[in-house]
Amino acid sequence: MKSERLVRLVLSAWAAVFFLVVVLLPLGALFSEVLNNGSVNLFQDSVVVTVAKITFAQSVCSTGLSALFGLLIGTWLGKQNFGRFSSVIEGLFLLPFGIPTVIVAGAWVSILGRNGALSFLDWSYSLKAVILAHAFLNIPWVSLLVYQAMKDLSKDQIEAARTLGSGFFYEFLFLIWPKIRWAFANACCQVFALCLMSFAIVLILGGGPPVQTLETELYGQLRNGGFSTGISGAVNCALWELILAMIPWFFLTCFQYLKNIKITHPIEVKESVRGEKKLNIIYGVILGLIFLSPYFAVFNFEILSSTLKQPNWWSEVREPLSVSLILAGSCSFLTVLTACGAVILLGLSKTRRRYLALISILFSIPSGVSVMSLGLGLWLLYGRWLDSKFGNFVAILALQTALFFPIVLRTLGPVAQFKRADLFETAKLLGASPWRAFYWVEWPRWVGPIFSSLALVAGLSIGEVAAVSLFYDDSWVTLPVLANRWLRLYRFEQAELILVFLFVCSLFFVVGSFLLKNRFGNQYVKGSGKSPSTRL
Repeated sequence: MKSERLVRLVLSAWAAVFFLVVVLLPLGALFSEVLNNGSVNLFQDSVVVTVAKITFAQSVCSTGLSALFGLLIGTWLGKQNFGRFSSVIEGLFLLPFGIPTVIVAGAWVSILGRNGALSFLDWSYSLKAVILAHAFLNIPWVSLLVYQAMKDLSKDQIEAARTLGSGFFYEFLFLIWPKIRWAFANACCQVFALCLMSFAIVLILGGGPPVQTLETELYGQLRNGGFSTGISGAVNCALWELILAMIPWFFLTCFQYLKNIKITHPIEVKESVRGEKKLNIIYGVILGLIFLSPYFAVFNFEILSSTLKQPNWWSEVREPLSVSLILAGSCSFLTVLTACGAVILLGLSKTRRRYLALISILFSIPSGVSVMSLGLGLWLLYGRWLDSKFGNFVAILALQTALFFPIVLRTLGPVAQFKRADLFETAKLLGASPWRAFYWVEWPRWVGPIFSSLALVAGLSIGEVAAVSLFYDDSWVTLPVLANRWLRLYRFEQAELILVFLFVCSLFFVVGSFLLKNRFGNQYVKGSGKSPSTRL
């Protein structure tokens, strides 16, 4: 019993310390720099103000397109009866979420480039290309959240409304909208933040300049101007980005807690697939493939085969590959460990709701903070220890863990909510040790979400660019940074092979995560009729 309490205490303490050291204190260092540095002023730096306006306009346009098409597609999907094929539809719309942004940017460079399918648009290295890539990437995400929010909407209600002569407008306003409004608002806030904090897509597809956003401007101030000379401009960029990103995050968080809004898990409804619905299944699969198809533009087998034959290609890629794999494995383990500690800490706070709400809000802060801003705070606070190769690796690992932490917490949180305390106590009364009771009662519910989270974070980490770009050392780089470097040097053939490898790895991990989650989904609440949400 004492060992069980010790493990729970250590895990919860680790989550609290990690969050304090990696998130709260670096953000405090940013605001402290504002008070101590007289050259930091949000409105006096005309260059940063102009970039902030462009960033806001880009984010609004990208979010607007994603929200409009995502709402239409998600509503259509939610009204269909896909039966046992619903998991296939969900998987197809989930896959773009796991594709590294460096692959997204590289694919659209090929499509919009001189020999690309959309070369006639002449959008290469422009703001239009960035908005198009963002919208195409985020429409499936909005569609998926809307579709999942409509899962518990009774089809009988829709049929009854149609029988009584209700049109599409009244059907949407009174039946569909109340079910999806908070999931849709949540999706829009997330998309706005993602577009605002986008790095690789703007850096590669926007050309660095001519298109510059707060994230790439912050990166340029630090990498080109140096951590000493470019600090005031970088802090200005970080503050503007924090303000713009925190507005939707604060709005959504306050409304959820003030109005006690909970995103519930949809009830699993087993529906039979009738013959007349098979056409809708085909349409759903085609829609999912449409949003996945642009990223196959990186596949050019003739170029790939010729690149593989080059004698020096493997020697240049070997070390970045090993660094990427080590970083992905370390990040997935550390992120899941931290999320488990956060879940335990949230469980310990349930007796006092004010503390539970405060801790929940604090744990959601990384969703509204960009990697570059957090990395700048880390350097301001711990810069003296980040000059070595080991120190830079630790900084990158900490940044990636903070970046993916909210995703894993959203996956593991519902598992802890449905704890089977009665069976657990019965097992202990029958003589089982706490560890054996946990293994037989609780572990079957945790194994799927934990391993699916490990796979998902590994897939996301192996293609992450922003955190690595800020702290990487010239003596060691990761595969995404090497691909980004080769794309900017117009070594497209060599970069394309790296993008193909990252694409295959990411799809493998994301598909594995989805399959694990669905395979062990019935273990969440045995016999309760509830299943885990596939929302990330």
